[in-house]
Amino acid sequence: MRETAAGKQKIPPPAELPGPVRTTMESLFNDSFANVKLLPTGTTAHAGDGEVIYFDPQTYDDRSVEGLVRIAQKLHGVVQNRLQASPHAGAHPTASAQPSRAQLAQELPKLKEALIKEDHQKLSVLSHLKQGANQRDSRRRHFAMQKDRRFLNRPVGTPVIPRRPGAHGRPV
Repeated sequence: MRETAAGKQKIPPPAELPGPVRTTMESLFNDSFANVKLLPTGTTAHAGDGEVIYFDPQTYDDRSVEGLVRIAQKLHGVVQNRLQASPHAGAHPTASAQPSRAQLAQELPKLKEALIKEDHQKLSVLSHLKQGANQRDSRRRHFAMQKDRRFLNRPVGTPVIPRRPGAHGRPV
């Protein structure tokens, strides 16, 4: 990934608006963006994808004012398309107003905090899953070593008696 002059790494757009970004934009636009999908530039949308916004992977940034302005501009286009498609379908009268840069700058600290919380929750879940997998692997290794110790610690000359699976250790 390329980095900007400020040294921030740009990330590719997610498949849909992250929860905190969507909630913030919905409150600013007074409209719902639940079915809006984000796709990298150059991909094609399939039928049934809902409303699609295209982003160059190097320009998506939901943690800066410039990035939020870019997202707001694209969402403003979505709202305008909705209003043109069905001008009398009950669209909210203020839904066409694009939020100002000042409004976005004011929302940015709360948005960053919410995004960090969301990232932390995702990492916590992943860490918990990894910890569970490590515990399972540790138990498997432990039982395998016990089995090897029993085999290696048997008296010399003792024949190895095959055991039936599920017979609770009884000889055949």
